[in-house]
Amino acid sequence: MPAQPTRRNGTPKSSTSSSYEFPVPTSKSPNTSPQSHQAAIMPSLISLPELFLTILYPSILALGSLTSLLSPLSRSSPYSPELQSHVPHLAPNYFARKSNVFNLYFVKIAWAWYTAAFIIFLLAHPRTGPPVQKGFMLTRRRLQALARYVAVTTWWAAVTQWFFGAPIIDRGFRLSGGRCEIRGSEMGVAGEEVQAMVTAASCKIAGGVWKGGHDISGHVFILIVGSAFLLLEAWPVLGNGLVWGGVKEVVAQKQEDDENDNTVAETKRSDSAQEGVSTPVWFLLGVAGLSGWMLLMTATYFHTWVEKLTGLIVAYIALGSVYLMPRIVPSLDDVLGRPGV
Repeated sequence: MPAQPTRRNGTPKSSTSSSYEFPVPTSKSPNTSPQSHQAAIMPSLISLPELFLTILYPSILALGSLTSLLSPLSRSSPYSPELQSHVPHLAPNYFARKSNVFNLYFVKIAWAWYTAAFIIFLLAHPRTGPPVQKGFMLTRRRLQALARYVAVTTWWAAVTQWFFGAPIIDRGFRLSGGRCEIRGSEMGVAGEEVQAMVTAASCKIAGGVWKGGHDISGHVFILIVGSAFLLLEAWPVLGNGLVWGGVKEVVAQKQEDDENDNTVAETKRSDSAQEGVSTPVWFLLGVAGLSGWMLLMTATYFHTWVEKLTGLIVAYIALGSVYLMPRIVPSLDDVLGRPGV
């Protein structure tokens, strides 16, 4: 019987496992004590990338608001509370106009961009399972990532589209004293009907103006939730591919392997490179990066600081329910899981 290959330090080598097997500790292990299981399912409440994003978005909003206050062009351009923007023909910047191409074809349909970037990443990147070209398989990682996508999409729909009638943004506007008013026309039966409009969309269609209440910034909410979702989902790849490129682990392994194991080392190098930053990840980063830029433009030229602040708070509540709450509620962790685990 041939001797088992050993490393230079005398320890036996382990056989190479499939790059698509993702072992995870389970709560059903008979040898796991309740204390150790609790520690396994409840890591630190917030990870480093989550802390980074928690600081990043308020910083972007603060920078935009500060720029708006200090810029002579912004201060000299009249701001319309009804439009929630500068008067179009006196806008201080191309991005200060709601008609700018990035607002029309990116922000207005942002969730379609986020969905496309996420699905491409989920199907094509080997970190989540075998890519389509190598025999697609619905792995546990993919199922839990889809569950997180459904969760954040539900938040997006409830806040901005529909929540058993009017969305949360419009309900908040009405509860804070807002109403729909007809522009420059006499009030009467038609005016009373317009005032009864419960959504901003229906008010606009009826020729009215949405005014008087507190309007949570939907753009701030969408841009933060969407971009944070993409970055958190891809962070395990970014941490390996963008920071180390998969080379650090390969170099360390190669130093431990004996000189006759070049084939195995080269295979590991190839697998690690495939799990690094690839075209789907770059597309995802492009969508997230453009979201960051448009968030800065929103903070600079649109909405009041209170409206932007409430948009940020609601976005963080949504993200916390999807990414932090499962660490406190084990049953949620079984369904939503955590990116890269």
